[in-house]
Amino acid sequence: MIFLYSRWGALMTSEIVIMNRHAIVLAADSATTVTRTVKGKREERYFKGANKIFQLSSHHPVGVMIYNSADLHGVPWEILIKDFRQHIGDKQFSHLEGYVDEFFEYIASHAHIFPADVKEQILLSKLEDIFWEVFVGSLENNYDKDDKISTNRKNLTEYLSLKKNELDSEPTPECFGDEQIAEVIQKYQSTLVDKLEADFVNKTFLTKKHVSTICRISFEILFKRFKNVLSPTGIVFAGYGENEFYPRYIARECFGFVLDKIVETPIDSETVSNDKISHIKPFATSSMINTFMMGFSPDVYGNTSDLIRKTLKKFAEDMHLEAPNLDELVEGASKTHVRDWVEAAVETHYVPLGNVIGALPLDEMAELAETLVNLQSLKEKVTKPSESVGGPIDVAVISKADGFIWIKRKHYFDGKLNGRFFSRQQKEF
Repeated sequence: MIFLYSRWGALMTSEIVIMNRHAIVLAADSATTVTRTVKGKREERYFKGANKIFQLSSHHPVGVMIYNSADLHGVPWEILIKDFRQHIGDKQFSHLEGYVDEFFEYIASHAHIFPADVKEQILLSKLEDIFWEVFVGSLENNYDKDDKISTNRKNLTEYLSLKKNELDSEPTPECFGDEQIAEVIQKYQSTLVDKLEADFVNKTFLTKKHVSTICRISFEILFKRFKNVLSPTGIVFAGYGENEFYPRYIARECFGFVLDKIVETPIDSETVSNDKISHIKPFATSSMINTFMMGFSPDVYGNTSDLIRKTLKKFAEDMHLEAPNLDELVEGASKTHVRDWVEAAVETHYVPLGNVIGALPLDEMAELAETLVNLQSLKEKVTKPSESVGGPIDVAVISKADGFIWIKRKHYFDGKLNGRFFSRQQKEF
């Protein structure tokens, strides 16, 4: 089945959105990492030809950019996006949210690629994975091969009871309802138990009750901790709705199917307005882009905060300063110092950059986006053993009047040898 492949593509990438009142620019590298397990050993291969920016509508100024996972349960996002583009034709929405909602609704109802039996197998396969993780986790501190079976069973029962109480105390995420969770558990609990009893009862020290309890815990983990167990894809929708005059983007994180529900959560959204003349936002790998924007990277921020705290504590000890609330005073002084230098860095770097971007013409804004992604790629190349960022950089500009325009775009074929392809495109549009 399509979701049982032992290999997957990860878009460990660097991407950026830059916009002002004229347009929005998308830029992304082309690296992808393919991982598979061979005889228990993890192997990685790197390729530099992945497409991460797509035109979402053939007729209207809307694009989309993806990162992290390259597929949805084995189906490439590129196929789904291009199929959606054909599906909506010249349909237009008043606001960008309309395209976002239509996109996820289209995927959720796509009975040809994701029929009901495939969705069920996706669910059961993921629950089996979680079952194994819970079982292995229970062995770490609760199993001794020299102990009696009865002792190990008693320890496991206590561990599972604590685990269940821990999960029961956690709130249900907004994207799921308690009734929906109860309905799924009632429908598939016995199926999962019957499937796993053969592998665990009589082959391990687990009893039927243990298997049933771990299955129930697996359901709870799937629903309440889905962000920890499902593979996410970042999806950035960018452009204009019919009634929108300035560009905007909406970033979502998609975790795939849980039966008929496509699980997706908001990450970020921003728009240019009369009060906000520009915006710049990196996605995925972004340390060098953040350094360019802010004057410091997140790791420098974290290290500086820790070092200031340690330095103040050491200073107080060297000066033999005594106070009942010394730790509290040190923490307060550290936070104040960090806040002040971050504000100074913002005023020195980010604010002037934003003002400049607000006045940039489209070609220079596109050049800036490409340069920043290239800077991140160079950083990864010279400092990391992996090749998770790199390859040709694709750049697109989306404006209200001109629509989706490619500034740089790689092709897997030579355009001079494939005139018929462009003729078909011209005839279609």
